[in-house]
Amino acid sequence: MTDQWDAGVQNERTALAWQRTALALFGVILVAARLGFRQWPVATVVALAPALALSVTILRLTSRRYRQAHAALHDDRQRPPGGRLPFFAATSITLLGLGALAAVLAGIR
Repeated sequence: MTDQWDAGVQNERTALAWQRTALALFGVILVAARLGFRQWPVATVVALAPALALSVTILRLTSRRYRQAHAALHDDRQRPPGGRLPFFAATSITLLGLGALAAVLAGIR
């Protein structure tokens, strides 16, 4: 059997990509908060709080996913870590998109 793994480097790259995704999402949340807080402070907090919580959850799940994948690679298990991290990322981005759509429809400038 040939070794199909590159000694954990792909796992490192994937973990770093997820961290970049979570940090980019956090940055977008900060920009959206700055833009929306002027006219709609309460609505901005209500709209962005779940997305902020999900971006923090993504950062936490990234490290857990890395540890699980690392263990799977070195214990010769072929089971991937699961799909919670992509779910939380998609949910966060969807919430931000809906918040942006609501802001456009409400006429926030």
